[in-house]
Amino acid sequence: MTQKIRIVAKVEGFRRCGVAHTTEGRVHDPGDFSHEEWERLRAEPNLVVHEIDVPDEESEPGAGDKGAAPVKGKAAGGKATG
Repeated sequence: MTQKIRIVAKVEGFRRCGVAHTTEGRVHDPGDFSHEEWERLRAEPNLVVHEIDVPDEESEPGAGDKGAAPVKGKAAGGKATG
């Protein structure tokens, strides 16, 4: 399993840290933003930031498919999701 971070905007196209975020959400690698940017993203009330575990692509068939079902994980505040 690999840890990723899913960001969902409450308003379509809301911009923060140089990215237009979507209401459908997008999964990011932890290295996509600096530590300070992650803090800013997590503190932003117009965004929902979840830490998720995704299967490693080489060990799980279908991993990384854009049409895959939502992945269960923990929200930034430690609350279980899904």
